[in-house]
Amino acid sequence: MGTSHASLALQDPVIVSLITSYARITDLHSLCLTNKSLSAYATRRLYHSLILTNPSSALLACETLRNTPQLAAHVRGLVLGSGSPPLWQLLKRTFEFLPNLEALALDTRRVQLSWVFPCTPSFRLRDLRLGIPWDARVAAFVRAQPTLRALWVLELAADYVLSPPTTPETQSHVSKDVDTNTNTGTGTGIADPDEAKMDRKRETMTMDLPLLATLECPLRLAHAFVNCPLTHLQVLGGGGDTMSSETDATDSGTSDDLLPQRLIPRLARASKTLRSLSFHDVPESCALMIVALVAQHCSQLLYFGIIPLPSSPRSAIHDALIRFKALVMIEFDISTWVPLPSGALQRTVVTELHVYRPSLRCVSLWISSRRFVWRYDAEMDLWAGHVDQRGVGGWKSV
Repeated sequence: MGTSHASLALQDPVIVSLITSYARITDLHSLCLTNKSLSAYATRRLYHSLILTNPSSALLACETLRNTPQLAAHVRGLVLGSGSPPLWQLLKRTFEFLPNLEALALDTRRVQLSWVFPCTPSFRLRDLRLGIPWDARVAAFVRAQPTLRALWVLELAADYVLSPPTTPETQSHVSKDVDTNTNTGTGTGIADPDEAKMDRKRETMTMDLPLLATLECPLRLAHAFVNCPLTHLQVLGGGGDTMSSETDATDSGTSDDLLPQRLIPRLARASKTLRSLSFHDVPESCALMIVALVAQHCSQLLYFGIIPLPSSPRSAIHDALIRFKALVMIEFDISTWVPLPSGALQRTVVTELHVYRPSLRCVSLWISSRRFVWRYDAEMDLWAGHVDQRGVGGWKSV
């Protein structure tokens, strides 16, 4: 009698779905061999998200997906680490058999792999994380993903030259800049003597993705996305990108039209959706300039960081804080303070910042890779701090 009830239960899709959803990943293979009812749901979950960080396993998995379209149709997420040329060749062919892919991550640094992307992809991504360099082919692939909601780009290709978006404000400047020698983006100062070749590499970037809300990318690339409905943006410095003065930009070969002082006003004009703005690797020389511009043009932000905080004077920071309307979280870097502030001094600094921006509920102070998080208890009128062991910024938390 019990067996009969169990058999009937396994014919109910809701029950079977619950069983497989609560099963451990390591048990799914066994469930696939139990009976037909469990097999279908267990197989679907087993292939839903594939994390392939081992090159040998990745090669075998791609071969399986390519030869078994019914299994490939289950794949919604794919994460790939390092690999050999045979793997990337196979991945290029495997993409043709992943019609339902929604999330893709390629974590292979400094390896040019844009050629693996299909020219006319059959899938529509929601989340794309790129450890590979961004180049013209990657740009074309991303443009073909109108459903994209989150994009992560770590670096630009060394020979990829960006121009700012062409607007009435920048049209004359862009025309002038095309005639000048420009760095390859590596910081080595090597210019391409062939202007015609340079014109082919140079691309005026405009990425109109109607659903893109979360973006992390190098400074120069961020200019291409100002027309997207961004809610969360983290701008990366380093790697050839500069956040310094226009003089420093000229010395490094970067168009001054791609500096943060150009990006911030463009963000304000293009969209009112932005609620979180983070700058990574900001030099002290332009920290106050960035804070002032953000307070002026993006006063609606709920989160802002990670900016070097001067030990003294801080009046410019205070003036900027007053201009924010709803800021609840801010992050500062205090790694250069001498001596480094103790817990008591940190609380004093945080309380001081709260005076000028009463809406603040969380202040993070960074000392190198250590993040000290201070949260405000409104009932006790007290700031309590702790060390965040993860060392991850809070720009995605609001």
